[in-house]
Amino acid sequence: KDIGVGLLKKILKQAEVSREEWFSSE
Repeated sequence: KDIGVGLLKKILKQAEVSREEWFSSE
């Protein structure tokens, strides 16, 4: 389960970065 949590956090962090890039590009 620890690996799942780490993976989930990694995905969420990646989503935040991509979201910032989307706002920056616009």
